Amino acid sequence: MSDLRTPTRSLRRRLIVLFVLTAGLAAGLLAISSYLLVARARDLAVTDRVTSQTRFNLALGGDLLTGARNRATDLERLLSLYDRRGTFETVVVWGEDTWTSSEAFGFDDVPPDVRRAHSDMGKVEINGRSSIVSGGAIPDTNASAYYSFSVQGVEAQLHTLRNVLIGSWVIVMFAASLVGRHAARRTLAPVARTSEAARALAEGLLDTRLKVESADEFGKLAVAFNEMADALQAKLSELSDAHERERRFTSDVSHELRTPVASLISAASMLNDRLDQMSGETRHVAEILILAARNLRVLVDELMEIARLDSRKAGVVRDPVDLPEIIDDVVQTHGWDDKVHLNGDPSLTISTDRRRLERVLANLIDNGITHGRPPVSVFVRRQDGKVEIEVNDAGDGISPNDLAHIFDRFYKGDRSRSASGSGLGLAIARDNARLIGGTVTVESEVGVGPRFIVTLPVA
Repeated sequence: MSDLRTPTRSLRRRLIVLFVLTAGLAAGLLAISSYLLVARARDLAVTDRVTSQTRFNLALGGDLLTGARNRATDLERLLSLYDRRGTFETVVVWGEDTWTSSEAFGFDDVPPDVRRAHSDMGKVEINGRSSIVSGGAIPDTNASAYYSFSVQGVEAQLHTLRNVLIGSWVIVMFAASLVGRHAARRTLAPVARTSEAARALAEGLLDTRLKVESADEFGKLAVAFNEMADALQAKLSELSDAHERERRFTSDVSHELRTPVASLISAASMLNDRLDQMSGETRHVAEILILAARNLRVLVDELMEIARLDSRKAGVVRDPVDLPEIIDDVVQTHGWDDKVHLNGDPSLTISTDRRRLERVLANLIDNGITHGRPPVSVFVRRQDGKVEIEVNDAGDGISPNDLAHIFDRFYKGDRSRSASGSGLGLAIARDNARLIGGTVTVESEVGVGPRFIVTLPVA
């Protein structure tokens, strides 16, 4: 029964996963795009600031150093002015001389491209800190100046932003899982109710119906389910009535036939006693009448047993039974000594109803002798804590079309196998096996004799 619930849970998981993945992908794309936009904006802002400051610094240097009378004094003055800004460090190269504003930044730290003036800006690591170096020739002089702008603060801000975005993404994923779980549960609640209703219907609660709560697809599903349940209930009611009529008809016919059949059997017995006094056509007609009376008695007996089985009044009396002994008794009673071979465990004892088990075995063996081809083999064995009795014959097997109906009442398949019998023997064997807690199954293929297997509990 749990199979009905598993698909709902699986669908709920898939919906939650889909919801979380969608929310995670959207939040991830938003976070990445936001980070890239902010980083790009910060880079542009830093680049603009560095470019503007570098131009100003070079222009200031040109104003102070043009026509300088004391190079060292004027350079010290220029570095002092730069130092007041406090946002960069400076290296000035004039001829063979180099002046720096700090020991942390020297000419060796200037990228080659910036030195060659191929580029006026370059990013480097100076003492473990990220910096942007820019510079160029000081106007109207033979000097060059290079400036190092630290971007450590900008990168720290971007690092913080990245951590915040990652944390926000994790929170979004967690919140999406909670929201998705709640949404999936509410969305699939009608499916769960339908599943429970189907399970109840399968267990026989035919009055089970779904409440139509909306006009959407789930509402249409509830309407369709209710229509199906109505049709199923009506059909089962019809089948139940038909079965009851069949049971009542079988019971009435068997009881009504019992008295006239008894009279026929009595008359046939008297005719049988006087067969030696008859001759010619009269004797032949009498033999036909005697045989027909016997067959009719067998049919009435089978109908009576079917009626008792249907009425649920058939009792079961359990006693210890030796299987090989009971099979031998059945064979001896019916005179099948030369047609039946017993194989398997020679000493198997179970607790069951002896009379009903005899009926099951007699019907199966008789079916093999009458409709199959002797010899009939009977195997007795233990299998997985139970006892199996296998009955097979040397016949040509049963066709797949007949195999599906072999236990139906009054069913006769291959007409070449139906010259005698009422078609009730296998049905009676199956019902008696059920009464004593067992089953009867059949395996067969065309060209190979069928294998009827009786499975019985040991106790």
